[in-house]
Amino acid sequence: MFISERPFVELSLREVGNSEVIRQIEAGDCDIGVFASVGEPKCVAAEMELLGSEPLVAVLPPEHLLANRCSVRFGELATERLIATHTTVVNFQAHGAEARDFRHVVRTREVALGMVLASLGATVVPQRMATQAADSEMLVRPLDESWAVRRYNVATTTRVFGAPTVAAFLGCLIRQVPQTSAE
Repeated sequence: MFISERPFVELSLREVGNSEVIRQIEAGDCDIGVFASVGEPKCVAAEMELLGSEPLVAVLPPEHLLANRCSVRFGELATERLIATHTTVVNFQAHGAEARDFRHVVRTREVALGMVLASLGATVVPQRMATQAADSEMLVRPLDESWAVRRYNVATTTRVFGAPTVAAFLGCLIRQVPQTSAE
């Protein structure tokens, strides 16, 4: 819809990791960046808008020692074969975790969920991603931590924030993101 209404706008997309999006925005290498963060994003030299947020949840195999709990805390998961992505490791280390807390470190959440399905441990994922886990043999439990919220952010370099085309694109993005409140 955005492009059809603005045929003279040139739009190009490059998928990169969250930290690279922030780096490119701060360096002025792109006009708009969308990225996820746990907690307040650390991005200077940019105007930011929150697109949405969702809680992080724990996913466990049925025989896991914490399976009978209604909710779990990170410290409990860390002692019980935690499977984490590199991003999860960074987020948890910012909240007191140590390298030894992570039994398995994998590249994607999909791999982490596959390892949970194989009963190799537990993982933490955004709530929407846990839907596939809930439809299988895995159990989903709330992560009882005030900081365990994934935020979806859009950032623009300060120099283009007020531009009408940028504002229209941001509005289009905001309308397209389903809202799952973490509050």
